[in-house]
Amino acid sequence: MNNKNEALKHFRHYYNEIKNNDSNLSAKALNNIGNLYLGSGKQDSAYYFFKLAINQLKGKEDKKLAVILNTNIGRALTSTHKEKAEDYFLRAIELSQHIEDPAVKCEVYNNLSNFYLNTGKPSLAIKYAEIGKKYAKVKYSFQNQSVLKSLYQSYLAAGKSQQAAEYFQIYDQIRDSLNIEAKAVNIEREKIQYAFKDKEKEIELINNQKRLNLLYAILILLFVLAALVIFIIRYRNRLEKEKLENDLSQARENELKLVLELRNKELITKTILENERSSVYQQFKNDLIKIKDTDNDEELRKEVNSAIFRLVKNPSETYWEEFELRFNNVYDSFYEKLQARHPTLNHNDKKLCALIKLNLNSKDIASITQTSLKSVENSRTRLRKKLNLTHSNTELHHYLDGL
Repeated sequence: MNNKNEALKHFRHYYNEIKNNDSNLSAKALNNIGNLYLGSGKQDSAYYFFKLAINQLKGKEDKKLAVILNTNIGRALTSTHKEKAEDYFLRAIELSQHIEDPAVKCEVYNNLSNFYLNTGKPSLAIKYAEIGKKYAKVKYSFQNQSVLKSLYQSYLAAGKSQQAAEYFQIYDQIRDSLNIEAKAVNIEREKIQYAFKDKEKEIELINNQKRLNLLYAILILLFVLAALVIFIIRYRNRLEKEKLENDLSQARENELKLVLELRNKELITKTILENERSSVYQQFKNDLIKIKDTDNDEELRKEVNSAIFRLVKNPSETYWEEFELRFNNVYDSFYEKLQARHPTLNHNDKKLCALIKLNLNSKDIASITQTSLKSVENSRTRLRKKLNLTHSNTELHHYLDGL
């Protein structure tokens, strides 16, 4: 019921009652206490109780509970001790091979996926989220929703926008079907109903001589109940409005990302095609020059010279101007920001910056610029020096992507 302090009080009381009698039940109580602290952002306290729970199982290990506890310890250590956290997650994976519960297996794989996503390893996050999805047996469930969320976020982090979009669509459909906000309101309503029934039982025990006071108490309760219902309805409407606004904002953001990605792909494709066409023109020109130099037919030599002249004037040789025009249409202020920060960059430096911003690797850049791979690598090294990144761990692409 979102009353963590009250829950903590009862779990502690329960644990003190059974800690010397049942190791499994006491470990479960400690696990619940740890989860309450973890949900409150107190990772150190959560870790303490999870470890205490693990110790309760020594020699009497419940495999399913051990999987859950190792997973929770990994969650508690994620933000402070990543290597230790990874060890506990992998230990949970190993133990899960000995249990049959698909829900527990799904949970441990999903938590490991989120760990790798948060530590910058999207490929591993995808791997374990895909395994976790196989164990999510109920399509319209919070567990399946969580796995799908991990999948689309991991694919998005890995730069695989198509797969990310597909999983996001399924995730969004399930999220809407679960209607989380409405369920939260139902829980609040059940809380009120429970309190009212509890009060009725208490009223039944009151002496008949206090019936008049009892009537007043019931009237007051009804008034409070009506006020709470009105409050809940308003609160629910506000939540639904905020949800719609957030969903709309997220959808717009996703749409902008997809549009930018499509424009990048179009720009790269156009550049590569123009480069290939330029190469063909150059090869054709060289072949014509060879024919002219080896043939003594004066008339043929004139025709060849005329063809060479037309090839020299071919607009394909100016495709870099068209590339820069298209690039400016996608990133309209990139060159201005680059010039403002680094005014010493020449035209070739700026051209290399644009290609790196498009996330092209050195091999692709070498192909487009018709230079060797080593030459491109040397150019990148010189560019890092000009951008004052020589002694920094910042990648060129990440630096330029921020402009």
